Amino acid sequence: IRSSVNCYEGDYTVRYIPLSNTSYSGMALKYREYLEKKDVLKKNILNKNGLHLELLGAVESKNNGAFSDTALFALTTFKDTEKIIKELGGAGELSVKLKGFANGGLDHTVFSSVDVMGELGGKKALKNLISNSKANIYPAVDLSYIYKDKNFDSFSPSNNAAHRLDNSYAHIYPYNLGSSLGDYARSFYAVKSSSMLGYNNKLLKNLDFGVKGIAYENIGSVLNSDSSKKSGSRSDSMNDYVSMLKAASEKYSIEVEGGNLYTYKYADAIRSLENSDSGFRNTSYSVPFVQMLLHGSIPYSATALNLADNYEYSFLKAIENGEQLSYTLAYRNLDKLTKSAHTEYNSVDFGYWKEIIKEDVAKADSILKGTYDKKITEHTYLTEDVVLVTYENGVKVIVNYSYTDYSADGITVKARDAMRIEI
Repeated sequence: IRSSVNCYEGDYTVRYIPLSNTSYSGMALKYREYLEKKDVLKKNILNKNGLHLELLGAVESKNNGAFSDTALFALTTFKDTEKIIKELGGAGELSVKLKGFANGGLDHTVFSSVDVMGELGGKKALKNLISNSKANIYPAVDLSYIYKDKNFDSFSPSNNAAHRLDNSYAHIYPYNLGSSLGDYARSFYAVKSSSMLGYNNKLLKNLDFGVKGIAYENIGSVLNSDSSKKSGSRSDSMNDYVSMLKAASEKYSIEVEGGNLYTYKYADAIRSLENSDSGFRNTSYSVPFVQMLLHGSIPYSATALNLADNYEYSFLKAIENGEQLSYTLAYRNLDKLTKSAHTEYNSVDFGYWKEIIKEDVAKADSILKGTYDKKITEHTYLTEDVVLVTYENGVKVIVNYSYTDYSADGITVKARDAMRIEI
């Protein structure tokens, strides 16, 4: 029952657990033990190196047409996806997220139903892709945001948008790096959780193209609260999110973004997991606390390596944190991205990245092989720029972020490199 005022009216509980190992590694192991007892975390059966691909579908871009100055263009058709999977089929356990595959592409409408993009090949081609592929295919849906509000769809701002404290509609604005302000020309709506719950129920009845998995975008990183009347508290919103995930997980494999705690019980993979500290000047070290909780239970990856600020550093972070490698890619019409609202995808050419991906997956596997279903038991800083990660099967990994070689106890790890040690 929803509360009549927008505040939480339940009880708060503070739980204290005595520790024998008071390091952050000990804290992570104890918390993990608690989550396992609560049946939140389960044993992972993944014993192969994982590779996660996010393939961009359709994008609206500038176009000199007779009736419109924009048009939809395919970035990766379903046939293109088959080619990519064939090229990278031997590069680890392949998981493919289809972003922008339906409902208008990257700037999508409400996902209460699924209208597969004809520009990508249509529903028949998608069915063939899913039924014939050896990869794990995850069509991506986003219930948290509405980028385009079409007439006569099942979304209306007055009924379905979340409200701010002043009762105005909750608009989201992409961050503009040039102005350090919101890009107000590209605002979109945040959806209140009760409406998301209704959309999800309809969505699950409309997945009639053989889908086996769903990638829920933002549901593990964004929790939309609502200040409209009779909306309930933020905890009520979280319970709606849990209900959505529970319903979907009964039939489908689930990927989520961000990995908030309420997703752990239902997620088969977590994407876009934060893999470093905030960088604030009062912080001294980056500690992979969440990764120590999850490793060996839920596979995870961070931001796509090819979109990272520093590829080399992000690759080493993936090794340190035991991540699956992740890439965002497109197959064609890359020039259309530069004329679209999605210029953030500035290095996504599959033709350029495919050999790099193969090489880096092989290197990561040579270091992390045999650890994918194992817990991280300890994480230690040997120096300010060198870390040691220990797994429960005795495998140790040293990652050297410095620009000079690291040598100790007869072992040398080259600058900006990583090494596996088996005891």
